[in-house]
Amino acid sequence: EFYISYQEKRDCHADTVIGVEALARWHSPILGNVPPNVFIPIIDKSNLSAIFGMLVINRVLDEYPRLVNKYGEALSVSINISPMHLASPEFAHQMTNAVELRGIDASHVILEITEDSLIEDIQGASEVLYELRRYGFKISLDDFGTGYSSLSYLARLGIDELKIDRSFVKQMVDDQRTSTLIRTIINLKETYGINIVAEGVETVAQSEALIRLGCNVH
Repeated sequence: EFYISYQEKRDCHADTVIGVEALARWHSPILGNVPPNVFIPIIDKSNLSAIFGMLVINRVLDEYPRLVNKYGEALSVSINISPMHLASPEFAHQMTNAVELRGIDASHVILEITEDSLIEDIQGASEVLYELRRYGFKISLDDFGTGYSSLSYLARLGIDELKIDRSFVKQMVDDQRTSTLIRTIINLKETYGINIVAEGVETVAQSEALIRLGCNVH
């Protein structure tokens, strides 16, 4: 009953799709469409997040050739991973086997983490992330700006991508302080050599404002 929906990531200037984000969706014959904010907490409380996460990862990797046929060979695919994955020393090995089995270049796979997944065991998580990056996977920090100590993670974990939380994007056109904050986040791409992606862009005004601030991908 679960399937994967793909959200496009676009280069604003070239108006081309440079990547997609994999989003798990559930359509139940009995319940209809069940939103992620309902079924994900249930999966977590049932201690099934690692199993479900690998199900999603394997399905996305199986579908990757179809995505390449649609968007081109340079396409990257982003997959959310759970705190349970970062707590498992075996996860890097599992991911390595998964891409090698399918002949996929690891550098085309972006693994998205949230700050919450780092809080409990930053040392253990950093070791897992190091192994993933050593093999070629890219790491993205999702919902950036909503936590308490995100800046320390940039220096410590070697993050490849930051995603500006949609709550900031929604406010930026009408709130100068939020716009200034977004500019500060975008400037981090020069300091740390990372990509910046804005989430939840819904209007032309938001897109144009982000381009003026130097963010070219949403």
